[in-house]
Amino acid sequence: MNALRIRGQITGSIGLALLCSCTTTRDDAAVIPASELPADVAMDQYAGTGSHLIVNLRLESGGEFPCAVDTGAPVSLLPESLEPGLGKRLGAGTFSTPDSSKEVLHIYAAPKLYLGHTLLVTGSRIGTWRNSRGILGMDCLRHYCIQLDFEARRVRFLDPEHLNAADLGQAFPLVDSPYTMINHCGLFENKASKTLIDTGCALDGFVKPGVFNREFREGQEGTVPEIRNGEFKGTAPGISIFPKCVWDGETYSNLVVGKGLNLIGLRFLARHKVTFNFPKGMMYLKRTSDSAVFYEGSR
Repeated sequence: MNALRIRGQITGSIGLALLCSCTTTRDDAAVIPASELPADVAMDQYAGTGSHLIVNLRLESGGEFPCAVDTGAPVSLLPESLEPGLGKRLGAGTFSTPDSSKEVLHIYAAPKLYLGHTLLVTGSRIGTWRNSRGILGMDCLRHYCIQLDFEARRVRFLDPEHLNAADLGQAFPLVDSPYTMINHCGLFENKASKTLIDTGCALDGFVKPGVFNREFREGQEGTVPEIRNGEFKGTAPGISIFPKCVWDGETYSNLVVGKGLNLIGLRFLARHKVTFNFPKGMMYLKRTSDSAVFYEGSR
């Protein structure tokens, strides 16, 4: 992993969280839980250690492609290479990235998407972008109860009506939003505000510039990131390693945090068993570990 790789992962995630005109692809109808649930999916060994959470989806025609599970994206996207099988283009949109670049999205009627043998519930429209990976966004995820078990390395699809909440850890009500958000303090903060829960961000999270500057360890920002003994060392611009953080009354160590939006990312979530009961508007976090590392094999 290098500085460009790290910045690329961050940029992709935050860019999708900032979708603008193309959010017309999101359906605003009431959330209806999916009637058919996919089987458990094996989690990539690097998910939560600096890499995204990837599942393989396929079209009805049989073409399979990798797709990042992104609770920070209101809509799903397909690789542009699949466009020949999507029919007539319905329109276009753009999204912006933190470095002020923009990418054009092409809009199509959503095709049938399968995870394993199960047809997924999606919005009526979908976008394409110039990337070999797709994005599985909230237009699909909001119909499911999904558990991320980083210890067992499994992604589970659960019945939202029959959960034993007592075994799922701390409950966090989700804010009514096209994104996955909670009304809770962000990292290094003690005042509640809207905080994005973003599985599309490979780091522990991002904090507002004022909070970052307050907590920042002088001399780290801008040094060249590298991997030593299985751990992420150094920083890229606007990112720093913080030795510890107290969040929701618990202490976490070895956090990699950027300056920008107020969000919690996948590396922080990976210290927990995470359950998103989207149809019921709840998230649960059950603490499983204190720290996390970036592995040399992270992509």
